[in-house]
Amino acid sequence: MTSSGYGDVHAYSLIEMLFSSLVMVVGKLTFGFVLGNIASTLANLDSQRIEFDDHIDAVKKFMHDQQLPKTLRQRVMTYFSFIWRYNKGISPRSVISELPYCMQGEIQMLLGGDMLSKVTLFRDCDASFFRMLSLKLTHVPFLPGQYILHKGDMGQEMYFVHRGQVDIVPDEQEPEKTISTLQPGDHFGELCIVYHAARRMSVRARDNVEVLILTQRDVADVFRCFPLAERQVQQIGMEVFGEHVRKPHTDS
Repeated sequence: MTSSGYGDVHAYSLIEMLFSSLVMVVGKLTFGFVLGNIASTLANLDSQRIEFDDHIDAVKKFMHDQQLPKTLRQRVMTYFSFIWRYNKGISPRSVISELPYCMQGEIQMLLGGDMLSKVTLFRDCDASFFRMLSLKLTHVPFLPGQYILHKGDMGQEMYFVHRGQVDIVPDEQEPEKTISTLQPGDHFGELCIVYHAARRMSVRARDNVEVLILTQRDVADVFRCFPLAERQVQQIGMEVFGEHVRKPHTDS
């Protein structure tokens, strides 16, 4: 090491040799440190994909073991590919889960607060109720042509169209016939978050769609903290959906 030089420049004295050695040692250590950080960064970037691929492998094995039809397997794999492109397999709620509670509420209110306030059942509720309710919203994407819900199924959740468009289909035997198309900001299925009801219509994604989902259990959890809001919602439900409440429940 002490005999190394650069062209015709050599270290001759002891001090020059020590200085040259120190420079080369520091340079080699710095190079190794930088190279190690780059390798670690690349490994961390790949770890998320590896974990997702492990999950995909488990899904493939399950479908193979259960001998599911090939067409269904293809649809499942297409959806998982879409999920990876959409959010790298990470749910938006988990992304903000480590933020302070108030900050989570602020973000969720920006994403879904306006849509919640448009729900007839919640018309008399206050801001605190909406803030807590918004924390329960779950983001779920759908591919074009994929059914979000089927006519006749018992519903336990309502949906808010966050992105894209969805078609209301009265009869899946005639899928080309639609009653209406819902736009971002619209919602459907609100009866099913307070009453057990069967869906009167099917709903299908027209393009790439992202919906926010609110379940009966979510609403019940919030009602425990807001008993007055629960009574108000039940009263409004009787006014708006009275005939469905007294008869076998149906909703779109």
